[in-house]
Amino acid sequence: MIDPEPIAFHAADWYFQEHAEYGIDYTAADITNVCAISLLAGTPIAYLPERLDILDLYRARILPRGFPGFAPAELLQKVGGLDGAKVLAARAHAMFDVKNRHPIESMTPDFFMSPLREVVFREILSTARVFDTENQTSVEVLNSAADVLASSMPAVEMVRNIQCSEPLVKEFSSRDIDLIQAADMAAGWAGICWSIKRFGVLLVPSAE
Repeated sequence: MIDPEPIAFHAADWYFQEHAEYGIDYTAADITNVCAISLLAGTPIAYLPERLDILDLYRARILPRGFPGFAPAELLQKVGGLDGAKVLAARAHAMFDVKNRHPIESMTPDFFMSPLREVVFREILSTARVFDTENQTSVEVLNSAADVLASSMPAVEMVRNIQCSEPLVKEFSSRDIDLIQAADMAAGWAGICWSIKRFGVLLVPSAE
């Protein structure tokens, strides 16, 4: 979901089919931008207010145009470049990947169509996410998305006046939290397994 390589391949192929000339009609920066936009467009936070509005869950009359900035191009501008887009995309999918998501949904954006949609929303909003220190802007974007989602929920009298004391999504240094260190180690092993599966060899960074 956050691998830009297939997107780059198809983008380059499209330019080729259109007889575009590299360096004149397009550059590597254009390919990179397409990759970043595409990764963000595939997340559940892309066009979030509009998606909720379509499902008649976003209460526009309460918050008219209250949460702009969720178009992929606007998200990219906030996180800055492909690396930031990859971080935000990965974190967005993780934030919306919850237990109550309907089993027919293969991707996290599908939760909008789930028959358990409201249950899923509540689980998302009650599940704190802690990520390693890497991209604080992505944290701010995801907390804004949580605000949008919360605004779409029907008001419940018993929790109407309760305010969250902590943001839903936060960053901490992995050195301070054992679970994040364990996640980093798991990601490292996953990268090793991927390199062996794809290339048949263990890719070790050069010592130079």
